[in-house]
Amino acid sequence: MTFKLDRVAVDEYVRSYEVPWAMKAGFEYDRAIPLSSQQNQEFMKKKRTMSVLAIGGEYGAGSISVDTMRLVSDNVEGETFKECEHTPLRPHAKAA
Repeated sequence: MTFKLDRVAVDEYVRSYEVPWAMKAGFEYDRAIPLSSQQNQEFMKKKRTMSVLAIGGEYGAGSISVDTMRLVSDNVEGETFKECEHTPLRPHAKAA
């Protein structure tokens, strides 16, 4: 499996992150990982009954989203989309 960023994606990342303070949200996400992990451990102690829709892309997290949601809910619908990146919003760029 190979991954190749296309020029449009690279240009969008640069445009988004060159704004002052734009990377702060990404750093805050990483900084919150220990707390999120603790919260998730608590959530897993009792399964939820709510409906959950979990999707993922084959070349991203694969079935991790679906598998993870099944740890916290008994009512999970999910799909892993083939030839797709992180989410099915953009098709996987195949290497030439």
